[in-house]
Amino acid sequence: MFPILTGNKEKKNALLNAAEAFHLWDVTKSKYAALERVGVWGNFVHDKELLRYLDLYISSTKEFTKILEQNLEKYGLKGPDSHTFAVRTKINSDIIRDQLIAFDMFTLMQEFIEMLLTAIVSSTTNDELRALYIKQAKIDIDRISLIVKYLKVKGWLGIPPIYPLVPTNSGSKLDAGEAASLWSHLTYRYDNIQLTEIFLALANDGDFKAMLKVGQRMLIKQARKLEKELENFCIPAPVKPASVMAQGNTQFENDDTLFRSIFSGVTGALSVHAKALKQATTNDRIATLFKDLLIDEIDTFDKLVKFGKLKGWLNPTPSFGIFKQ
Repeated sequence: MFPILTGNKEKKNALLNAAEAFHLWDVTKSKYAALERVGVWGNFVHDKELLRYLDLYISSTKEFTKILEQNLEKYGLKGPDSHTFAVRTKINSDIIRDQLIAFDMFTLMQEFIEMLLTAIVSSTTNDELRALYIKQAKIDIDRISLIVKYLKVKGWLGIPPIYPLVPTNSGSKLDAGEAASLWSHLTYRYDNIQLTEIFLALANDGDFKAMLKVGQRMLIKQARKLEKELENFCIPAPVKPASVMAQGNTQFENDDTLFRSIFSGVTGALSVHAKALKQATTNDRIATLFKDLLIDEIDTFDKLVKFGKLKGWLNPTPSFGIFKQ
């Protein structure tokens, strides 16, 4: 997307910042706990479909955990204490209902996506670790939609307050949380489209201006999709700002300061997008829209990190060490 982001095949020493070292350890610890927890659930499950889902989760989590362990060893980090993985055994399976297990699984996956996003935004030094977390986050974001469908088919998800102004001929429902998220997402994009126009007028660096234009086009495209959904569900739209071209003396503006303002905004937006996806359980189309927007935001963050590092515009983070590849 950004022309100057060309790959460098030359092997270099790997750097690790303090936050990356902690999150590598912390994510591994959470996966140990998840494997033990899901293993225990398997003793109580009655539904064969749910049991297959648990087995799939255990299998894929073990693969990811192995990669995490390899990275701990690579960077000389002492790993967390591993848990004793539960074994399947005969037990009174009526003690815990499948509904509770499935919903607990749903909550566990939501929490881990948020943990991965935290690890992603902290991984601004080591590109390989950030790529690992991004890959896993996308897998888990796709997987969470499967558990939502399962919960809905079983009737275990519950029905949130339904937005009352949806036209009767729309053929679909929208809950209050989804309506609020649609509105706030469009507001966010209107504000950032206008802010991008201001930054374009103030920026000096040619590469930075090109990056801003790419981001502006993406925001406009996303805003149009959201506008369409607000219209479909009769949700009052936020005020659309007029196009603004700021006039000023650009010699008093620092491109790196403008860049870091955008970087901070995208970092904060990741949690907002994750929250919207977490709450979108009524309308499948809207859930898919929020999923796509979250993935777009993750990819944008990744590109911003690479761009900022090339320009030297990211603030230095506390270093943990330098390691040979």
